[in-house]
Amino acid sequence: MLNFEKKGIFERALIKTKQKLLGFISSTKFDFEDLEEMLILADLPIEFVEEVVENARANFVRASDAIPYLKKKLIEELESNGKFTLELDKPNILILTGVNGAGKTTTAAKLANYYKKKNLKVLLAAADTFRAAGSEQLEVWAERIGVSIVSQQRGADPASVVFDATKSTLARGYDIMIADSAGRLHTKSNLMSEMKKIVEAAKKASEGVASVKSLLVIDANFGTNVLNQVSAFSEAAEVNFLIGTKLDSSSKAGSLISASIILEKPIAFVGTGENIDDIEEFDAESFVEALFEGVAEN
Repeated sequence: MLNFEKKGIFERALIKTKQKLLGFISSTKFDFEDLEEMLILADLPIEFVEEVVENARANFVRASDAIPYLKKKLIEELESNGKFTLELDKPNILILTGVNGAGKTTTAAKLANYYKKKNLKVLLAAADTFRAAGSEQLEVWAERIGVSIVSQQRGADPASVVFDATKSTLARGYDIMIADSAGRLHTKSNLMSEMKKIVEAAKKASEGVASVKSLLVIDANFGTNVLNQVSAFSEAAEVNFLIGTKLDSSSKAGSLISASIILEKPIAFVGTGENIDDIEEFDAESFVEALFEGVAEN
């Protein structure tokens, strides 16, 4: 069932992408070739676009009439990848990965705040030990939010931080531990090795008791380049879910959908603004409806 409140939140966050879509349609007569070009420029998967447009040509007289069909197909594709949920009968370990600048540290703080407001006991782990500002920033957020944090000195082994934080989660009865991590360029093999060690450390420390999930944080401004990131991190960190950030400052929100469809990774959360409360659990129907709101009428 469509969540109208969430749709409204997504619609505000997707304003730049929507303007791009609406601007494209208003500047053309909008035939099926225009539909195809619009979807490609929106960073949707090429194979998906070709299939949708081919079916649209066969079943609709006007390209604009195919928009409801397009939305339905997108929702089906996104929902087929599954949905993010916490396993409330056990501790949850969430490890955030991604390149520098994607918004991991802020996202970790937003998630901590989000779950604290749901009356869950939250622990943060500052495993970005290569960047002093990252740990310091997360410590400031932890104090503001009112949650505990595990951190070590700069240059400490990130896997050790996550191992200790996981052990603390089990020993002290935390419902959820959220770990920030380093994010140097995904093309550096040492970072990929570090990501693998971090995940393995969490699993070892959890002793099979906790649910360990790896979430890749991707900046919507990166466009289709996010696919390279997801592929690299998936191999190293066994990525389970995606988190999209900076949708409000990007006209390329379709790249998040593209990453989910091509790599069959569910989207768990999306950042909808700069404030600590600006994060929402992803809902495929609300997101797609918000993305194409008003497009069918043009």
